[in-house]
Amino acid sequence: MIEERRLTIGDMEGVMPESWTAGSLFTGEVHPLADLWPMVGEAELEALAADIAANGLREPLAVDELGRLVDGRNRWAACKKAGVEPSFVMVTSGEARSLIFSRNAQRRNTTGAQRAMIGVLGDWNPQLNSLFKGRGAASDLASECNCTTSQVARAMRIMIWLPQKARAVADGTEKLEAVDREALEIEAKSKSVEARLEKLTEEDPEMAELVNTTPLTLEEAEAALKERKRIHKERVVQASRQLATILNYLDPGGIPVVEAAENWLLADEMATAPSDDFSLPRLERAQAVLRTLIERRKESTDEA
Repeated sequence: MIEERRLTIGDMEGVMPESWTAGSLFTGEVHPLADLWPMVGEAELEALAADIAANGLREPLAVDELGRLVDGRNRWAACKKAGVEPSFVMVTSGEARSLIFSRNAQRRNTTGAQRAMIGVLGDWNPQLNSLFKGRGAASDLASECNCTTSQVARAMRIMIWLPQKARAVADGTEKLEAVDREALEIEAKSKSVEARLEKLTEEDPEMAELVNTTPLTLEEAEAALKERKRIHKERVVQASRQLATILNYLDPGGIPVVEAAENWLLADEMATAPSDDFSLPRLERAQAVLRTLIERRKESTDEA
């Protein structure tokens, strides 16, 4: 996973807003979703480089506010071959996803199976072991990727049971149908009593011990564990959405930190309920919570 890098005041120090350009934001990194799509072949890249050398870059590259390349990896590579300095435009992170899919979903050098696997890889949440979106996600993703819902379902099964082969399917070096058959076999085996008990032991040894030593059945234990996971999943989704909302409001991007902070000084004038507390102690407590969150995130990153 590519680590996101937000621009800081230090990055912009001494640069007047009028002189900012999309090209100056480019960090050399590629947006993770864009990076899943395969590049064109060498012959096509050489032809593109020759055209750019003769006629210039007709369509600028697109970067987001984090400085990541959203669209134009092939043009970027061709510009380097041709010795041409590329031009850039900036899009927001919110626009990046739709731009990436609209630019790539109709490409002739990918199959529907590849596009389905790429879409699932880009949308997969390993914590939830599913797509980020809820009901209707598979059909929505199929429309975005220009593939069938069946292909998305197969790609999802691969992510659950055989994720180590997902990138090979996306690259086209493995066939979706063949890998899905392997995933189906693994899924069938996992449903056997022995495999189910082994899985329960790995996930909750105490619950598995109860199955072995008390009248608690394997089905009852699995149902209890499933309910526990469901509750945890709801907490994860709720916490993720709340934190995203908080951070998006605190750090909207595109404006200096000082200006963003000054906007929040208006909060005292906007209190809408007697319970609203914008006092300094409350802000300092919120600061302590964010500081603790940062420390825990660093610890988990170091452990990974």
